Amino acid sequence: MRRTYFDPVQDLADLQEQVNRAFADLLGWTPPTPEAGRSEVSAPPLDVAETDASFILRLDLPGVRRADLEVSVENNVVTIKARRQPPVVPEGATAHRTESPGGDLYRSFPLPSTANPATIAARLERGVLRVTIDKLPEAQPRKIEVTTA
Repeated sequence: MRRTYFDPVQDLADLQEQVNRAFADLLGWTPPTPEAGRSEVSAPPLDVAETDASFILRLDLPGVRRADLEVSVENNVVTIKARRQPPVVPEGATAHRTESPGGDLYRSFPLPSTANPATIAARLERGVLRVTIDKLPEAQPRKIEVTTA
């Protein structure tokens, strides 16, 4: 008789892999992968909003300096890479708990067909990255004046 043990951590890892595969199949999204020499890459939380004129992305990146942040677009795919420096323990002190991880952050996703990749603007303020992508003019709603004969 084979015993099966409940392992919630492994169950969550399996679920994450299934979700990554589903997004990859559905949207062409590529899950984050470690760069050479790096052991871990995490994906910061992402909020996406849409107005009549643009898409607005918001990522919480506390502790990330502007110099350690890169936003790029290639082949209609926006990529955000960042590096958060690990916390510094003062000389002579002992760290008993460290919950602010350092390491690489990565998000990549395809642009919708209505987005204008030439108009991407990014602003980092108080640990929050805001990326604005204008819509193509023909994709924006407009009112049509009705005339009478």
